[in-house]
Amino acid sequence: MMPISGFFCSSALGWEGSYYFMGGATVAGFVLFHFAYRNTNGIQKVVPKELSTPVELKSESCLKQFDQGEVTISEPQNGKRTQKLGKRLYCKMLASPSFWGIAIVAFGDTIGYQLFLLYGPIYINKVLGFEVRETGLLSAIPHICSITTKSLGGFFLDRATCFKERLRYMLFISVSQAAMTVCFFILTHITAEMAVIGQTMLTLITVFSGLAFIGLMSASQIIS
Repeated sequence: MMPISGFFCSSALGWEGSYYFMGGATVAGFVLFHFAYRNTNGIQKVVPKELSTPVELKSESCLKQFDQGEVTISEPQNGKRTQKLGKRLYCKMLASPSFWGIAIVAFGDTIGYQLFLLYGPIYINKVLGFEVRETGLLSAIPHICSITTKSLGGFFLDRATCFKERLRYMLFISVSQAAMTVCFFILTHITAEMAVIGQTMLTLITVFSGLAFIGLMSASQIIS
């Protein structure tokens, strides 16, 4: 998106062209999604009917049963039995340190990412002195790097069994958040003469933010 915006901003169409282009692409994507997507395999045009198995119906039945406050338990000796679910313990959830730890990490990670997303291009253009056309491309590079590091980070979290699960996630998230904070601190001392260092720090901020997000999502599943 950012390289396209940089192209429009440096052309005769101006920044308005990027808004119209992105708006048109959004409408086209919505229309394509509307005609292509179906909620179930049975009415999905692009999925063969033979792939619509009883598993799908079983899943829908389980979800409906769960919404009604019931759950079916399979026992080897007694077969299946239906058990009423207890009340959802929201107060205990809110009193859990793990919940608040994840919430605080999520807040900090979101603020760091949004700060780069909103002001990163302005910083690259106004502070580091890059041209508008270059700004769009340089703003996209951190996101490309983040895609790769997220994949590697997820692989590490799954395979690094040398650490206990709790310690593994705590170290992963803490190191990522601390590194992102250090990069922000370094950016406050960067001048236009150190443009390469500034661009490197912006890239690392996005990379570490993505790694913290991977750890955050994995930890959320554990405590849930």
